[in-house]
Amino acid sequence: QKNKKTVLKEEGNSTSNIESKDDIRTQNIKKIVYVDDEKSLLKMYTTFIQRQGYTVESFNNGAEAVEYISNHLNEVGLLLLDWMMPEMSGEEVLAGILEQNISIPIIILSGKKIDIDHMPEVKSVLEKPVNPEKMAEVISQSILK
Repeated sequence: QKNKKTVLKEEGNSTSNIESKDDIRTQNIKKIVYVDDEKSLLKMYTTFIQRQGYTVESFNNGAEAVEYISNHLNEVGLLLLDWMMPEMSGEEVLAGILEQNISIPIIILSGKKIDIDHMPEVKSVLEKPVNPEKMAEVISQSILK
């Protein structure tokens, strides 16, 4: 069951129907892919990001996220990536994406300090627990339109 994709949508609302505070800000923006092995955080932050007006594809497995990104490259504008996961670490997810010459902005979520000087594709590191307002600000600054 660990390898199953976690699909998170609010009851009665598709992600495209959730209104944001500022619809102009999120028009024509590609999907955000969010990977985190902690299902409670995955659900909470996915819901928060959706309420900001973004469409989110959430995965609790790094390998499935890499496969999704590879198959839907033109739809993905940002990767939110938990750095410490048991089956496939954030570092391994990043390597899998870079091996395919995929270039999308990445925001790392981590409980530990990470040196991103050698990772130009990483736009920011957010320390867990992540402040939702800070997350919204960093997403807005980083996402590909």
